Amino acid sequence: MKITIVSVGKSTSTEIEPLINDYERRLSAYNVQVTWTIVKSANPSLPQQRRLDIEAATIIKAISAGSYPILLDETGEQLNTKVLSAHLEELSAHSEQICIIIGGSYGVNQSIKQLASKTWALSKLTLPHMLVRLLIAEQLYRAFSIINNGKYHHE
Repeated sequence: MKITIVSVGKSTSTEIEPLINDYERRLSAYNVQVTWTIVKSANPSLPQQRRLDIEAATIIKAISAGSYPILLDETGEQLNTKVLSAHLEELSAHSEQICIIIGGSYGVNQSIKQLASKTWALSKLTLPHMLVRLLIAEQLYRAFSIINNGKYHHE
């Protein structure tokens, strides 16, 4: 399965990037390929709605045709890890590629919310983007470990 993660914000964090890379490497053992597309935040001097519109246009361009778009948003459905793994297992049976979207500091505009086939929440808390990237990488690995009867997840 191919997973593209489109994230608005800064491109790297020297502290967190190695951790993300480790989960990507682990996921490859389950034949899961993760690619990241980092969308630069729009000019902060622009009005908020204009920023959201600019970022949305770039996000839309980054979504591959035929992929299944999932928005991460604090208003989305909160899943436990077992439910997440069940959703991913079902998606992998019906789609070769999913696209997970992480909005910018002001979220995403309505067009992205309407485009998303699902909206999930990692937490009701507001989280820094680099931490969200790490959390989604870890949760993807955990979910695919469950799907493949790996030893990472414990009940």
